[in-house]
Amino acid sequence: MKCLTCANLDLQTFKKHSATGFGKCKHEEVGMFVNITRERTCKRFTQAEGKTITSRQEWADKAFGKGA
Repeated sequence: MKCLTCANLDLQTFKKHSATGFGKCKHEEVGMFVNITRERTCKRFTQAEGKTITSRQEWADKAFGKGA
């Protein structure tokens, strides 16, 4: 899974981090950010809604290149 597809990911609060490919997981400690495009395994993963995933993927493709 990628954090980009997780409902626990916040890309809005720390927009400067988001612009560099990192987001805030609501389960991580304060000051900890996750790479939003890296494949990983996470026990707390909860898939986001389809429209959210589509919107995030379109944004990531523009920001980081197709298939990010």
